[in-house]
Amino acid sequence: MQEAERAVGSVAQRPAGGPPLDPQTEYADVGRRIQGLVGCLIDPGSTVAVVSKGDQELVRLGSSQGWHFPRTADGKYAGHHPADGAQAIAHLERLHEQGADHFLLPSTYFWWLDHYQELAQHLRSRYRLVADCPDTCLIYDLRAGPAGTAVPAAPGTQVQRSSNGRGVDSPLVPAIRALLDSLLPDSEP
Repeated sequence: MQEAERAVGSVAQRPAGGPPLDPQTEYADVGRRIQGLVGCLIDPGSTVAVVSKGDQELVRLGSSQGWHFPRTADGKYAGHHPADGAQAIAHLERLHEQGADHFLLPSTYFWWLDHYQELAQHLRSRYRLVADCPDTCLIYDLRAGPAGTAVPAAPGTQVQRSSNGRGVDSPLVPAIRALLDSLLPDSEP
C-alpha cells in the first residue's frame, strides 16, 4: 500500500485529511492525463499501442491513433491479457511491424512490469522511454533504441531543443513546459 493513500472502504483517502478519492474519478483523471501527455509528446498521426483492457477512452488519443493492446487482427481488444512475457513481446513486435510507433502502459497497469518481467526487460533494453509519469503512464518510442539512441529526425525537420536548466539539452523540454502550462492555473508561474 502506498503511504500517500490509504484504502477506506471503496474509496481512497489522502493523508492530512484530504477529501476521499473516488476510484472511478481517479481512473478518469489518469485517462485525461494520458491524453494530455500524448498530445504534448507524441507526433500527430503516430500510432500508439495502449494496454487498455478494452477501454475505448484509453485509446482515444486526439491526433494520434490508439490501438488496444493486445488486439485482434481486426483491431478490437483481444479480450484477455497475454499468457506470458514471451507472448506479450511477440504481440508488441507484431504491432510494431504493423505500424505502432509507441507503446503506452497506463499507471493502472504497472503491475504488468512485475507480471511480464520479460516484457519489461525487452522494453528497457530495446526502446527509448519518452515518458515516465508514476501517476499517469509510461510511454516507449518503438522507433528508437534505448536512451541516447533515438532515430534521427527526417532531413529538413527542425527539432526544437531547450535546456532543462541544468545544461542538459533536450527536445522534450518544450513539450513538458507546454503540458505544465496547460495543467497549471493561469495565476501560477
